[in-house]
Amino acid sequence: MNNYNKTEQIMDNHRTGFLYPYHINHDLRQSDYYTEFHEHDFQSIVLRISEEPKAFYLTEDDKKYYSTQELEVVEKISK
Repeated sequence: MNNYNKTEQIMDNHRTGFLYPYHINHDLRQSDYYTEFHEHDFQSIVLRISEEPKAFYLTEDDKKYYSTQELEVVEKISK
């Protein structure tokens, strides 16, 4: 018998179901050197931008995973 109930399943899906890809340029001297990362919640993205605003970068493909409102927040924080 499985003790994994529907509520736990919904919460697990909620925690891992979101994907926010982004890129970080660890060597700002090389404009094309980006490493790909991702987070599962938008709050982590906001924290990451605030830690490295100049190094944070979203490709056009990354942006497909963000809502319009989230992209506006990303733009404001990274400036």
